[in-house]
Amino acid sequence: MENKEIFIPGKLLIAGEYVVLDGAKSYAVKTRHGQYLSFEQRDTDLIEWEALDHEGKKWLEFTFSYASEKLDLHTGSDDDRHLYRLIRYIIDNKATDLRSGYKIQTRLTFPISWGLGSSSSLIAGIARMFDLNPYDLLANTFGGSGYDVAVGYENSGLFFTKTPDIKNPVIELHNWDPVFKENLYFVYLNRKQNSREAMLNYMKYKDSSSCSITDMSELTEAMIASKDRDEFAMLMRTHEKILSAVLHQPRIKEALFYDYNGEVKSLGAWGGDFCMAIGNKKTPEYFRSKGYEVLFDFETMLNAQSSV
Repeated sequence: MENKEIFIPGKLLIAGEYVVLDGAKSYAVKTRHGQYLSFEQRDTDLIEWEALDHEGKKWLEFTFSYASEKLDLHTGSDDDRHLYRLIRYIIDNKATDLRSGYKIQTRLTFPISWGLGSSSSLIAGIARMFDLNPYDLLANTFGGSGYDVAVGYENSGLFFTKTPDIKNPVIELHNWDPVFKENLYFVYLNRKQNSREAMLNYMKYKDSSSCSITDMSELTEAMIASKDRDEFAMLMRTHEKILSAVLHQPRIKEALFYDYNGEVKSLGAWGGDFCMAIGNKKTPEYFRSKGYEVLFDFETMLNAQSSV
């Protein structure tokens, strides 16, 4: 492998959250923020890995020895199981001659607390670098539906449907560019949500009778096809009401923004990360008055240019 650097975009799940795990059609976009991955071949028997945050500070560092097959974690979480599985998968699948040494560095362009896909962009980047199936790699490391990895791997917004064959989800590339995009805003909710915990809770406590796969798939398609601001707001509200019943949780507007003159929709795991609001030019002022300072308009947050 030649020394190289690539950029993998982050993601936001616009429609189909949670139910995507059951096979419902979802839609996700890529963001302007993302993660750089650089690979440098070295004359050693080690994989040396360091991860930098958006300020260039090291938040994870480890080495893996081919000789001892031991992973030494120097900086970061005490839970190194996912990292070990990642390295072992690369080696076991013989994607390249991994008996040469490598220095691998990752660098985020967004705060990790934003939840835009530090893990999924990593999986997508590793899969592209080492010519691996990204969904099989995900299943053998971090787990999840795979929509987020798909966005990074395909470098595009897309419709995503999970299938029984984990290696081959149904993917339809699509560049979402709504005519009412000047009315859309993305607001950080000041807390990071643990996606894996949210998925486990959903699978354990969901009320399947409140939502059918077909209904959610059709709702996702209707939202992305909508060309009318008021219709889209109604579909956002419908989406929230359906998942509120499934999750036994109040809609985000009811919980936090009951006096907002517009609609608000959770994006991804409920309770944290980003939400999407539809409104007008006064929308930023409203959310900032509530203490939500990190807010982006459509053009600033999303990378509308896709590979489609």
